[in-house]
Amino acid sequence: MTSPLTHHTTPDNQAPDELNRQRAAVAALGHELRALVETAVRTTAEPETLHRVADGVRSLARQLTGRRRAHAETPAVDEFPGGVRMYSPVTGPGSPLAPPVHVTPVEDGVAGTCTLGMPTKDHRATATAA
Repeated sequence: MTSPLTHHTTPDNQAPDELNRQRAAVAALGHELRALVETAVRTTAEPETLHRVADGVRSLARQLTGRRRAHAETPAVDEFPGGVRMYSPVTGPGSPLAPPVHVTPVEDGVAGTCTLGMPTKDHRATATAA
């Protein structure tokens, strides 16, 4: 049986310096998008301001041009399986959905810590790793 996922073990189609630059840019965008979401859920701005900002966000989204990955396609910045996962909704620094988790190796696996902001404060997170 063949998996529908596109697999590769390391992102070997990019030079290490270019891969690091791409990962840094992905992480920076993810950080700013998380900050935007935090601000959006806390704002009490007037409707006119909200509409103006929505128009600006729509305009920004149009700037993310180029080929789009298929849903089952592994991102070129990832090491799959078991390595860097830039867009993971759990630990991915490039995912605006992921809380800023700091993962540390421990004797029996890994431990993660994070501070949840207002967008995620009503969600409970349980982490188990071996």
